[in-house]
Amino acid sequence: MHLGGGLDGDAEKERTLRKICSEMRDAFMATPLAERARKAVWVKAEFSFKSRINDVILNGQMDLVFKENNGKYVIVDYKTNQIVEPSEYYLQLACYRQAISQIFRCPEKNIECYLYYLRYGKTVDISAECATVSVADAVAKLSR
Repeated sequence: MHLGGGLDGDAEKERTLRKICSEMRDAFMATPLAERARKAVWVKAEFSFKSRINDVILNGQMDLVFKENNGKYVIVDYKTNQIVEPSEYYLQLACYRQAISQIFRCPEKNIECYLYYLRYGKTVDISAECATVSVADAVAKLSR
């Protein structure tokens, strides 16, 4: 597989990038969150969805979503940002949360939302913040 993305066929840059990506993957796989995913009863990476919010159809793709034995769903969104800024993503994951609730008929209170910053190996739980976001209000403002 050729990674492209401005590497201009530079084999050394591609090897370096592959190494960095492998290290980030391995770091995530060593987290408690990844362990929870391994024990889950259902797991889906790159989960494509459609969700209706008022008169708007929202299309998206979640990086990782899984269902635990206790019936809770967990959403994980990977970030490669150079700055850890969780507030930038409250609305995004609140939309994901609402979509999971609609698709699986699961109460939103049973859905957890996490950001995982790949550069830093840092997991941030934003479940409480996502619960305060009015997705319907935000979508109405954006669709005006």
